[in-house]
Amino acid sequence: MIIVAKRALASGGGSDSSATTDYFATCDTDDGSRDEYQVWDGKTYGKIAVDDAGVPFVRSK
Repeated sequence: MIIVAKRALASGGGSDSSATTDYFATCDTDDGSRDEYQVWDGKTYGKIAVDDAGVPFVRSK
């Protein structure tokens, strides 16, 4: 898979609450579709770059 996009979604941070950030990476799959995966921590998200290739490991709920 190839990383084609990254995004971060910040929420909260009001007067009495702290902000949280969720991180996502979008990948092109072998069949030509795109899937978005949540990246669970900012440190890993910072190491990912567009055009990186690799194998994603997905956590089951």
